[in-house]
Amino acid sequence: MIGILAAMADELVAADYSLENVHYSITGIGKVNAAFQATSFILNKQPTAIINVGCAGALPNTGIHKGDVVVSTGCRYTDVDVTAIGYDLGQVPGCPIIFESDKKLLEAVLKDSVDIPIHTGTIGTGDRFMQKKFIEEVFQYNVKAIDMESAAIAQVCHWLNIPFISIRYISDVVGKDEPKTFTNWLQKASETTIKLALKTVNINTK
Repeated sequence: MIGILAAMADELVAADYSLENVHYSITGIGKVNAAFQATSFILNKQPTAIINVGCAGALPNTGIHKGDVVVSTGCRYTDVDVTAIGYDLGQVPGCPIIFESDKKLLEAVLKDSVDIPIHTGTIGTGDRFMQKKFIEEVFQYNVKAIDMESAAIAQVCHWLNIPFISIRYISDVVGKDEPKTFTNWLQKASETTIKLALKTVNINTK
């Protein structure tokens, strides 16, 4: 059984609850909510993989546009700085800099997805809705998309040894689109990311 997790109910409106080998869960917005709910879900449901879906923002001048999809090759934090005591920027002590996504899940999502503009790369996570004033700071993390949950769920999966991937629909380009307009894209985001997530059903990640 795979678990498909999203921050908001609107990001799961396209969920097919008739599938026995797929369970869905709403985590709430932000890193702590996401980590808590992901941990609870994993311990109670014992999934074989976790797929995080929903919306994200893209940085300008990266070739990523509103309506595109970013599939994680890894996830990292963009609001952590312990460099003063020798850690890399964005690294939580005791953890890798980037939480790598499962390669088999990535292959399954990308297979035959020619009808959807997909980019792969690192997704950045921080406890703030991205705005123009943060662009210069976040550019240094070399991420393809920005959200508020992916890296936190990836960290939980890292510690619990659960294969993980994040699939994010770009609802806005930071600095070009008004932040509140992301809600206009939730239906399309749900349809697109869940469609891709369901491609991982029955993938043997062992």
